[in-house]
Amino acid sequence: MIVGARQTTEEVDREMGGAVVEEETTGIQATYNSFTTRQKTTRWTIEETRKFYISLRQCGTDFSTMESFFNGSDDENKRNRKQLKSKYKRECRKNLHLIDMAMDPRVQLPLDMSVFGELDMDAVQNTVVPLGQAKAGCDA
Repeated sequence: MIVGARQTTEEVDREMGGAVVEEETTGIQATYNSFTTRQKTTRWTIEETRKFYISLRQCGTDFSTMESFFNGSDDENKRNRKQLKSKYKRECRKNLHLIDMAMDPRVQLPLDMSVFGELDMDAVQNTVVPLGQAKAGCDA
């Protein structure tokens, strides 16, 4: 046996006498995918696709804001940012003309604030500090 030098596969076969070496496979068979939690993909319904295009007209490609349109009470109507972005990419490949029509600034819809729930505008106005009037430092 040669130590520290390279051997060809033929030399190793001659040295082993043609014997087949079997390794035990009793160890853990874990891969990267073993530790990820995958959601089962659900098909987009026609109604969800319509809602996607309406939210695209209102929000543009801000998928985080679009996500609030898909916060349904049941799990079927819930879509996360990754799913929305994937839908956008898929629609860009298949229906680019519809994406262009939805993104046209001449037909853009105003943002529907009702999807964000009730906002207490007095609390928001009290917490907003005009630029230049903010205190320097922290009060502990």
